[in-house]
Amino acid sequence: MTEYCPVCLMYENKSNFKILSCGCSFCKYAVSEWVIAQLENYYKENFVLSCPKAILGHILSETDLKTCLTSVQYEQYQMISLKRLLLKNPQYRQCPMSKCNYLGWVDTNHKCAEKLVCGKCNGKWDDPSLYPTTNQFLNNAKGFWKGTNDFWSYIWKEIWVKYCPKCDSPIEKNGGCFHMTCQHCAYEFCWDCLQPYRNHKTGLCQVSVGYAWGLIILMIIGVIIRLCWINDIFSALMGFLLYKFILFLGAVLTLWLYIGTGCLIYDYKRGYYVGTEKLILIGSLVCLCFIGIYLMYCFYIYFFEIIKITSILGGAFVANFGACFIIYKKY
Repeated sequence: MTEYCPVCLMYENKSNFKILSCGCSFCKYAVSEWVIAQLENYYKENFVLSCPKAILGHILSETDLKTCLTSVQYEQYQMISLKRLLLKNPQYRQCPMSKCNYLGWVDTNHKCAEKLVCGKCNGKWDDPSLYPTTNQFLNNAKGFWKGTNDFWSYIWKEIWVKYCPKCDSPIEKNGGCFHMTCQHCAYEFCWDCLQPYRNHKTGLCQVSVGYAWGLIILMIIGVIIRLCWINDIFSALMGFLLYKFILFLGAVLTLWLYIGTGCLIYDYKRGYYVGTEKLILIGSLVCLCFIGIYLMYCFYIYFFEIIKITSILGGAFVANFGACFIIYKKY
């Protein structure tokens, strides 16, 4: 006996037919070809293996797949299921080479600037998310001035890219009408106002377009304000670093002076001669050190100019260690 298959549009032997768990009946060949065709969309978030009467929303069970697919086809289905599961884990990476779909594990806690190497095809590629923080900062700084880093991509996306109202996938329109269909979740919407396309209303669309352009203008203003903030933060950071550098340099000079003074006193004691004049000179030297550092800080607070700070540091250095040199030579 024969039975008509609505997929093949042919009459087949009834023994070749399979009654699926949803109650629909098709020939096994039609079901297997239907499943293989659907597996090509495994990367989509809403991917499911449905009955050939997809409009009914019936889902194929594991039993249906085992009985309708060949061993090779079922193994292919299992590999794709495993790949979908692994791709949800951020520590797995898929080889980007065109003829390779190999998956590999990457330790995301270990930062490294080296290229990733595929364990199957030996292909190499960069993964910026694994770069050390310093490398990311330097790459972003270089790319900012060259216009090649993610900063400019972010600005482009904020202005020209819209997101699917259902799954939030980024979409960039490159032509055609305003009727959009998301490749990720198959949701249909209007590009201008993001309303569901089947319930689209022109009046609301015009209002939404004006609102969207207002958001774009606000985004441009926000970018300008952020750039001003970056400039202020950079200036404050440089001021802080310069301030710490001055403190460090002042501490080094002071320590050097104290060591020199201590050595000087030790030499006096070893020579069994400590005169009043020499003690006055030593005391003056120490006081001069504190006065020099105090003037240096005051100068930093009121003027904040590197050349002048360098001048006062040089003057303090010459005064302090010049005095030490005179004492050693004279006495």
